[in-house]
Amino acid sequence: MVTPMVSWQGGPPSGELERDPWVRAVRAGELAFAAASNAANFTDEALAQTWSNSAVLWMADLARTDLDHGSPYVALGPRPLTPLAVELDEEGRSALVAVCADDLAVAGEQPSGDRQGRHAQVYRLELGDDGERRIVGSNAPDGDFRLPDGGLLTDEYCSSVAIARGLFDPAPDLEPLLELDGDDVLAPPSPSPSFAVEVPDG
Repeated sequence: MVTPMVSWQGGPPSGELERDPWVRAVRAGELAFAAASNAANFTDEALAQTWSNSAVLWMADLARTDLDHGSPYVALGPRPLTPLAVELDEEGRSALVAVCADDLAVAGEQPSGDRQGRHAQVYRLELGDDGERRIVGSNAPDGDFRLPDGGLLTDEYCSSVAIARGLFDPAPDLEPLLELDGDDVLAPPSPSPSFAVEVPDG
């Protein structure tokens, strides 16, 4: 699957945190997610290298629901966000990446469950045995998440943070998705339940 180029309005994101490997993993993950959503194909290697398997299966399920309900969309670019802090665990194998994020620009219907407006977001990532940093989840900050400047990470805080926005070039086409339904979504196989036990006959 070919990921389109991103044209950044006013220039690409810059700053010291943009060089952090955990932030780069978030950027790569959001880019891979947008490209996968636009193609209804969640089997691409770029997605598997940046998101946990359970997260990818969840994305595919949402895509199936949107298509079955006749509400497809294409992302016009990756989710706009500005990283504010990276908190590593003691062993350096997991991290929280705090960001201010904005609406995902889309053509078509709004994605199921997508938060609207500028908002505070925290990505949870883990370092795999293969050396890849993967997003295992993202949500609104729990409790009092303090930033390096002492500020509290809230939606209100994010209202004054500049957020770079990039758009795909060329722009994706919604028309092919209008011809699909949920059965057309490509997804990695679901893992077998760990509790499943094969009972021999007789």
